[in-house]
Amino acid sequence: TPGPSTAGPRLIKKKHRALASIYLINAAIGSNLAMLAAWFLRFHVEIVPVTKGMQQIELYLSILPIITVVFPLAFAVQGLYRIRPTRSKAEEWMSVAIGSVVATVVLSGVLLWIRPPKHPDILYSLAPLGIFMLFAILFVIFGRGVMRIFASLTATSVPSEPIATCAILRTPSRPQASRL
Repeated sequence: TPGPSTAGPRLIKKKHRALASIYLINAAIGSNLAMLAAWFLRFHVEIVPVTKGMQQIELYLSILPIITVVFPLAFAVQGLYRIRPTRSKAEEWMSVAIGSVVATVVLSGVLLWIRPPKHPDILYSLAPLGIFMLFAILFVIFGRGVMRIFASLTATSVPSEPIATCAILRTPSRPQASRL
């Protein structure tokens, strides 16, 4: 059985894996919601005037599975699932922004080869992709912020990494003789 000196790092790794999994789910949900919001703003609110006709929601619903794969992969490349307590919010936000730009560019490339199922002559509108990228950045940052707040509110007595490491290093490996 592992001793008390290995319990701290094991619990920290377990907590980091759980948090990384939640961040991955956040990226998938946030990016999908961003696409739906972009479609709505583009074709119903018309923040960019519709000039070539309205595209149906089914067209954009069909690419959600691709988004669900591409965005978490781009964030993984950016290192957003490696939990580092020393990462600042600005560094994290910049990584989310870069990951979102990369994922949107990859998605745009994929969409050149994937045509809508019943209308192969229709191309995806670029305006929703631009709006989508902005919302993906905002939704993912918001989700990560909510998770950060939730994690701090539900923090257990597990020490943070530097404290755990110092405690492990200070734990004597053998009993010391008492002085007389």
